[in-house]
Amino acid sequence: METFSWNVSLNSSKETKARVLKTQYGDGYSQRVRDGINSLVRAFPVTIKASSLATADQIEGFLEARNGDEAFAWTPPHAAAAIKVTCDSWRRQDRVASSVITATFQQVF
Repeated sequence: METFSWNVSLNSSKETKARVLKTQYGDGYSQRVRDGINSLVRAFPVTIKASSLATADQIEGFLEARNGDEAFAWTPPHAAAAIKVTCDSWRRQDRVASSVITATFQQVF
């Protein structure tokens, strides 16, 4: 598995979603249970500031090579260990001699 090694800065949030199976019964009663052993799924909106257009090309090439369906290792800021993530869309804004790439890394298991 490839590793995303460029520095990122988190946007203002980390999104966490709990996967829950819910069954609705009569009289307003419902039952909920976790969906699987990895029921908490996290998404990380990230910003990557590339100091040069060549670096931005490398980052974009890395993401394109994964094609949105291949997981890669990435260590979130302030985390001790890498997690598996995918990235199926990103946005690149070129400036005179640098670029800013925004993306969302979705945790996978």
